[in-house]
Amino acid sequence: MVLNEAQQRNPERRPDLPQGADGAADLYRAVGKQLKLLRERAGWTRKELGDRLGYGEDLISALERGRRTPQPELVEPRTNCWARSAC
Repeated sequence: MVLNEAQQRNPERRPDLPQGADGAADLYRAVGKQLKLLRERAGWTRKELGDRLGYGEDLISALERGRRTPQPELVEPRTNCWARSAC
């Protein structure tokens, strides 16, 4: 495996998603934008949303930036914080 310059400086850092590899990166970014929009409309910080969903603030940030794969429970209606006033 060949490391780019940023990975050589910090090998613990996760590699960036490949640009246009299979369309998944674009999908994750689109889902992340929607997540951020919904969070901001609800007036929640990343920490508040993370607490409501049982995720950490860093994971919420990574999801919003399209760097992590959203899990199904994030959008399933029965566990959906967006439709309820209190989670």
